[in-house]
Amino acid sequence: MGANQIGQTIHRLLDVRRMKPSELARQANVDQGQLSRILRGISYPSIDSLSRIANALGVSAGSLLEDETGFSEGKESIENLTSALQRKPGLQVALRSIQKLDDKDQEKVLSIINQVVSMIDRAEEPAN
Repeated sequence: MGANQIGQTIHRLLDVRRMKPSELARQANVDQGQLSRILRGISYPSIDSLSRIANALGVSAGSLLEDETGFSEGKESIENLTSALQRKPGLQVALRSIQKLDDKDQEKVLSIINQVVSMIDRAEEPAN
């Protein structure tokens, strides 16, 4: 998922709630400049910022990512997310704990983790 897509999802929620970005920044305790960069797709929000923005919008952090994940709800998507993450070293212990959650919470947590891992992978790729 690109930063632009996260910004578009937040924009849609702002429109639905008839909320101004400045109000969201205040309620989420996020710097207005940082929120502007997120909304314009210039930067990714940190996990903490994503969570605070989601809370201010009255949605889960995972729902800010769900529109663009390409996964549908249900066991199949949980298995796809889990499978992709199992190939990453060091995540097995966390995955065992996550598997104790209900399906909906599993999907949200795994989706967020998958996005974070993707961001890290992109950051570690050598520049051309």
